[in-house]
Amino acid sequence: MLSDTHEEESLLKIEENKVKDYSDVMEEDHPYFHLFKDKLAQLAGIFEVPSNAASAEPDTTFPLKLNCYQEGKNNIFIYFFKLPTDIDRYEQISNDFDLQKKFDTNIEEFKKQYEVVGGEAKLIYLSYKKVLMMSSRDFEYVKYTFKKGNEHWSVCVSDLSREEVSRKVRGEMVLTATRIVEVEGGIEVSVYSQIDMKIPIKMEIAKNRGFAEIRKYLDKVYNHLKTTGDGIL
Repeated sequence: MLSDTHEEESLLKIEENKVKDYSDVMEEDHPYFHLFKDKLAQLAGIFEVPSNAASAEPDTTFPLKLNCYQEGKNNIFIYFFKLPTDIDRYEQISNDFDLQKKFDTNIEEFKKQYEVVGGEAKLIYLSYKKVLMMSSRDFEYVKYTFKKGNEHWSVCVSDLSREEVSRKVRGEMVLTATRIVEVEGGIEVSVYSQIDMKIPIKMEIAKNRGFAEIRKYLDKVYNHLKTTGDGIL
């Protein structure tokens, strides 16, 4: 858990020198500009946690702060953590679809469909198995990565123009954004996740399950880093 006030402030505070404008990170002639234009405009204040959010600081071997609140019909998660690795190694893990399926056994299929020349934008297909009362769901989304100052970003948005798969409910990744900054001893990661599962879920239920799943996933990432020893700082 977070045991040091200075470290907690460093992890959770959006510093004054953070980038405030991301409008220029994608050119207007980019194939997915229409999909990301409005989303990129939201990034400057996206990690500001509202006062009514439910929060938790699990007792983990790495700093972790979880927040959840409801906006309209969707439950939004904002969380911050620090890992003893670098950006390249963390991104390598994040983009390893087979490894991600081992981390999350609820994933049924995870693959890259298409990649824009240059590799900064990828069309990805992700499907989940039926879990309890929730039928099988899938997502088809574009992941756009860029660097701004000392920040490394990955932004994911559903492409709703894609054909739906039969016998699956098509969910919508409204906006998922990950910002990574290298600091002394590792990386600080900030995540915003707004996903429409196309089924009403009470915030208390979403919070409890979401907090547990996020912690379980990050525990597996941390243990993988420790076990392999590759990329550990």
